[in-house]
Amino acid sequence: MNFKILLLLTVMALFGLVALLYFRTLEKHPVHPTPQNQPLNVIVYVCDDGDQEICVIHADGTGFQKLTSNITQDYRPVMNRRGQIAFICNRDSGGGSDESPQADLCVVKMDGSGLTRLSNHFPLNYSEYPAIDDEGEIFYICFNKTLGIEICAINFDGTGSKILTDNTWTEFALSVDSHSGLAFICVPAGSASFFDTEICRMNIDGTAFRQVTHNDLLEWGTAINEPGIILSNCDKDLLHHAGLCLIYPPNDRFVVLSSTTIGNKYSLNNQNQIAFQCFDGHDSEICIMQADGSGLKYLTVNESGDTMPSINDAGVVAYLCDKMLCVIHADGTGWKRLFGPGILSPVTDMSLEIR
Repeated sequence: MNFKILLLLTVMALFGLVALLYFRTLEKHPVHPTPQNQPLNVIVYVCDDGDQEICVIHADGTGFQKLTSNITQDYRPVMNRRGQIAFICNRDSGGGSDESPQADLCVVKMDGSGLTRLSNHFPLNYSEYPAIDDEGEIFYICFNKTLGIEICAINFDGTGSKILTDNTWTEFALSVDSHSGLAFICVPAGSASFFDTEICRMNIDGTAFRQVTHNDLLEWGTAINEPGIILSNCDKDLLHHAGLCLIYPPNDRFVVLSSTTIGNKYSLNNQNQIAFQCFDGHDSEICIMQADGSGLKYLTVNESGDTMPSINDAGVVAYLCDKMLCVIHADGTGWKRLFGPGILSPVTDMSLEIR
């Protein structure tokens, strides 16, 4: 046999063997794409069909779906990059006590499947938004007379219910990132005022709790991203707004970025872009800038009163525009108002989120 042909056959056989071993390895250890840095371009929001329901729609206006349909109120939805949604769901009959709470945690997937009411081992504070990480763990503010106001967690499938804090602090306004952990507002033990707020953080397993701000500002609301930056609104007092405040890792450097924000809604993505409500002298608009304070830009300039912006890792911003949903890209292009047959308008006093 010709030597070149023999060599070619040998190489092909070796290649086939390597390929076979590779695919057998895949069977034993399948490669699952990670949700990070894979934006869904899906908006989850509270919609109104006579009461409050949870709806989703793609940023291009397609794929509208009402995920819940009942006679009770569903609100405060949050979604991770896997399309898992957690929200607060009222019970059919009110209770109003710690022993018989008015609301529970519910979960559903963005395709409408898996709608479940979770059995919470710890009663939730239903005035607070839950938070969900990309592994499907849900974090929420829990409360009863024994525990006080603490942070609890439960998995998307209803397992693993636990309390993460058991201390004399008061915690609220949660945000989470699977890599960077939890950020939240905390009121120090023994504080003379509930408005003596600081920002705290800890790991998602409840370890390494620490206070990261030590100032006289009134911080409220948090957003944490994968690089570990924490964003918050901060006021000098109840009447004087200081601006957007950021805490940078690893040394908790504190910076006030802007005094142009209004309202209580802003969003921080993993590309360190901030979308927030701003004021042009007449109306509420949507602005964007980098987390270092550069690149400040008005994305909208109109008279509709634009509010509640949320930005995903693709730089797509979803927001409320004159009681409708609108989207726009971070570079100012691609503006679109989402409406059409069957699409329900959002409830304007509730937040929305784009993933």
